Order: sequence, then structure tokens, then C-alpha cells
Amino acid sequence: MDNNIALLLKVFFFRDLFADELLAIMAITRREHYSMGQRVFEAGSPSDSLYIIKNGSVMVKNGPVVLATLGIGDTIGEMSFVDRGNRSATVAAIEEAALLKVSFDALESLFEKYPLMSGKIYKAMAIALSLRLREMDETLRTKYQPIKC
Repeated sequence: MDNNIALLLKVFFFRDLFADELLAIMAITRREHYSMGQRVFEAGSPSDSLYIIKNGSVMVKNGPVVLATLGIGDTIGEMSFVDRGNRSATVAAIEEAALLKVSFDALESLFEKYPLMSGKIYKAMAIALSLRLREMDETLRTKYQPIKC
């Protein structure tokens, strides 16, 4: 259990939670194992959970384009948690991986019990998603400059 708490503290949007809130999050997680090449989910599929990488690593792809390689302490699926949209990318294990699955419904239920938790998590998710958008903006600006004629 202590290893899982330490893992949650590595997750950007859980790092400001109190001990009782972290324990409540741990209580709603389910550990899942994935073999190398096994898909966690596919782009366009309905979403109902987010995942925390406990061991191993995964690749995030949109079609043939690799968007990211993620490892221990990274999360997948938080964008769908915020907007409840379908999955925006396909995620597959690139080696043996253990993920902690957090159901959206279970997390929302915790927000009713711990109202301050929701504000902390949503704010941290907004910051994380904003940073990703800024990174992408910078990448587009520096790598894909229009050709001047």
C-alpha cells in the first residue's frame, strides 16, 4: 500500500491531496496487467476510466504518429475524465506494464465525500492539460513554420 501512495504522490494532479484523500483514491483503484503490444484502449472508444502507470511503459499514438511514451507515475485518460469524450488516442504497452485503473464514476463519488478534493484535482488537471497545449503550440511554432515565398 505504501508503494501505491508513493506512486500517487508522483501523479501531478494528486500531489496536493491529504493522506485520507490519497487512501480514498487507492481504495477505488484496480490493478491491471498488460503484455508488450497489448492495447489499453483505442482512439475513438468510449471512456470510463483513467490510468496511472505503476510499472512498465506505454506508447500513445494517433494513427501512425507516436504522441508520447509514458512511464511510471504518468497518467493516461485524464482528458476524457475532464470532457467525457471518447478516447483521443490509442495506448498500448511497449513492455510488460501494470496500471492502476481509476473509474470515472468512482472518482466522482469520492468528490461528493471529499468536496475539496475535486477542486484540487480539477485545477491540477487544467494546469497539466494547459502545459501540454503550450508544449504542442511551441512544437508547432518551431517545427512547422510556413514557407515564405
